[in-house]
Amino acid sequence: MSFSPRTRFIIQLVVFVCVGISQGTVHLTNMIPEGWIPAALAYAGFIAFLGTGFTTLLSGFGMTSQSRIDAAASLPEVKAILTEPPVAAATTSEKVVGTIAAAQAVSQKAA
Repeated sequence: MSFSPRTRFIIQLVVFVCVGISQGTVHLTNMIPEGWIPAALAYAGFIAFLGTGFTTLLSGFGMTSQSRIDAAASLPEVKAILTEPPVAAATTSEKVVGTIAAAQAVSQKAA
């Protein structure tokens, strides 16, 4: 499972705002109607609670060997990545290969 850096940034930004609202750092007075403030605080607290757990989960998924290989393969400067055949078979990138001959063919194709 892999999320783009932009998606991760947006999720973390939403969680950051919700934490600020739920902890009282951001005051909602004069921003939204008075009657909505208790509900907004409750929802912000709930989203902040779930979001911090989810962003921790995203960080954990980002620590696998496969995700690091995928991140390296996404760089335009990288022409080919040579790894063990089972790892190469598990990735969706054409740049990740399991033999030297395949790596040479991929890098020539990218040039």
